[in-house]
Amino acid sequence: MNTTTTITQGENFLLNLILQNDDETQILVADLQQFVINAKSEGKLLKSWQWLPDNFGDPHIVIIDGLAQLEVESSVTKTWIRRIEFEVVPSFLDDNYFVEGAQTDVVCFTDLLIVVKC
Repeated sequence: MNTTTTITQGENFLLNLILQNDDETQILVADLQQFVINAKSEGKLLKSWQWLPDNFGDPHIVIIDGLAQLEVESSVTKTWIRRIEFEVVPSFLDDNYFVEGAQTDVVCFTDLLIVVKC
């Protein structure tokens, strides 16, 4: 899932990762094996963050109430001058999560990443 936003050069902001089932219940990070958040501009990778269980991922990703939040500091965005596309790549613990008939829940990726400017 991708979302695009315009970031002011050198600004701090937060990305909230929200996964929902079709009934709008949230999927917690505990249901994920890992995830990666990529920041791209015109197809070029600018920055990548990875979350792994047991705090072995990027220290800028914080888990609050089972949901993920990524803090992006001005030192990272000081060279960003165009519209930024954020891409999240989740890996579920259940390998068959998206196989038809394997699970009744459907993951909705609408507004998967929400940009909150600080």
